[in-house]
This record gives sequence, structure tokens and C-alpha cells, in this order.
Amino acid sequence: MKITSSTFAENRAKRGGAIFSNRKFLKVEDCTIRDNQSDDIHEFINFTDLDEMIQSGKKEIVLDADVLYSYEQDEYPDGIKIASDGILLNANGHEINARGEGRIFECTSDDITIKKATLKGGLCENDGGAIINTGKLNLANVKITHNISKRNGGAILNIGKLSAEKVEITENMSHNTAGGIFNGGELDMTESVLSKNTATGKGGAIRNIGDLKIRKSELQKNIAETGGAIYSRPEKMTINECTIEDNEPNDMDG
Repeated sequence: MKITSSTFAENRAKRGGAIFSNRKFLKVEDCTIRDNQSDDIHEFINFTDLDEMIQSGKKEIVLDADVLYSYEQDEYPDGIKIASDGILLNANGHEINARGEGRIFECTSDDITIKKATLKGGLCENDGGAIINTGKLNLANVKITHNISKRNGGAILNIGKLSAEKVEITENMSHNTAGGIFNGGELDMTESVLSKNTATGKGGAIRNIGDLKIRKSELQKNIAETGGAIYSRPEKMTINECTIEDNEPNDMDG
């Protein structure tokens, strides 16, 4: 789409006072854009903006707006890569939404922290609908919802070290195993909720082949072919003070 020699003035909308585009390519040339108003006080930034923040060298990033995949020219099918050590991403309560265009994050470095975020809309042809982690990742006060993996880990595929505290993983889907998390590394979860996740294979909430520790958490209403909540060898997991119920066809298997 191309717009040339036009004026956009004194327009008002909920989002995008002058122009809101859902097109992958929008080119604006020789236009006047002035005195337009958006009712959405937060507006949004796109994946390219967030990627530039992460690659800028800053160790702490605080968002002041939602992040939406806006069909930008730079596509992110594998997610935004976080490859620098010591990154803290504080979403400050905002949503990061891939809108079904790819994974959200690929985490490869040590000591990454993501907090106060909602991660949704990830769709990956491979593993990890929202996140793939091969490094060391800390999640705190994060909600991960409505993500899809065509293979393993509807929300997350972890083959590194993953710590999750006060995390809600709900309504994600895998077309193979692990509707919520596929863990092939070290996973430590505390005070978290895994609910209404679905896998066509094993492990509605979690498929574990690594080391799994869960404390003071709830695993409810997850669905899989077997192991509605968790599919894991018993000696590979430690579960303390958890509520595990209403999963189909059974709570645990392995």
C-alpha cells in the first residue's frame, strides 16, 4: 500500500489517529500529517521497536506501551532474539502480542529476566509457541496465553534453565507434546498456575524429560492424550504443596 501527496489532519480514532495499518508494507510519501488524536493513551510499539531496544546494549528495558506485531517488513518467525547476558525486560503490565505471525522470544543467553508481562498470540511452526529458551531465563509475574506450537511446547520449550515465579500459563496449545511447557533442561516453578492447556500428544500442561521442581502451584483443567497435567518419569520431578486436579484423561503419567 502506498499513500502520496495527501493530508491527514484533525482526525480521531481509538488507535492510530491518522493511520492504523494492518498491512505488511505501507509507504507514505510527500504527505502532511498533523493534529490527529488517538483515544488509546498507551498506543503501541511494534516488534522492530522492541528488538532495537533489546539490541541497544541497555541492561534494563521498561515498556510504557503494549507491543504488537504490526505486519512490519522485518518479520520474526523465530521471535525476537535475546542474546546478551543480564537483560531485564520489565513490561510494566503491558502485553506483547505476536498476533499469530511467529514466536515471541528466542532466549539464548545467561541471566535474562522478563517480568510483569502478558505474552500472547505466538504461533510457531517448530517448538515453543511463545518462548524457546536455551540459556538461563527468569520469569516473574508473567502471563502466557493463547500461543500455539506446531510441535512441542505450546507456550515454552526449555532446554536451558528456567525459573518461573507467579507465572500463569493458560489456554496454550501444542500439536504434539506439552500444551504448556516442554522441559528438556532445568525447570523450577513456584506459586504458578497452569490451566486449560492442550496437547494432542503427551503432557497437557508439562512434558518433562529434564529436571522438574514445582512448589505451591496449581495444575488444573489441562488436556492431553495421556498425562493431562504432567507426563514425566517420576524420578525426574519433585512436586510439593501443589493442587493437581480436573486434568484429562488423568493427572500424571510417564
